Amino acid sequence: MERLLAYMEKEQLDGMFISRPVNVRYVSHYTGADSWLFITRQERFFITDPRYTEQVSMECPDYTILNWRDEYGSVAKAVAAAAKKCGVRAIGFEEDVMTVEQYREFQDCTAAERTSRFTMAPSWLRNLARAVWSWPKMRTIMTPTRLCWTAWRS
Repeated sequence: MERLLAYMEKEQLDGMFISRPVNVRYVSHYTGADSWLFITRQERFFITDPRYTEQVSMECPDYTILNWRDEYGSVAKAVAAAAKKCGVRAIGFEEDVMTVEQYREFQDCTAAERTSRFTMAPSWLRNLARAVWSWPKMRTIMTPTRLCWTAWRS
C-alpha cells in the first residue's frame, strides 16, 4: 500500500481505481471475486455487490464497503460518489484493463458529479505484486525455477 500511495503522490493522483483481480488481491488481501478498489489518500474503498459484503467486512476491515449494485447502480457511479466524498480530482487506473466503454462511463459519471478528471496510470500497475518485488527476492524465486526447468529438460 505504501508504494501505491507513494506512486500516487509522485504522479499527482488523488485516487486510484484498481480493477485487475490480481492487483485487488495484492493490495487488499481479499480472496473473493467480483471486486474493485478505489484508493484515495484519505480513505480506502472496496467496491463489490451484496454477495460479497460479509466476506469483505471480515477480510478487509480497514476498507469502506460500497455496494455498487444496490446503492449506486454501477461501479462507475460508486467511484464517482467516493471521489466526490473525498474531494478527488485526478484518478489513475490500469490502462490495459479498462475498456473504452468503461472509461466513457467513468468520465460521464465523474462529470455529472463534477468531481474528477481521469489520468492514465503507467504500465507498471499492470501487476502490482510483481512491481514491488526486489531483485534479491526475484533471484530467490528464479534459482529453483531454473533448477526445475533444467531437470525437466534433461
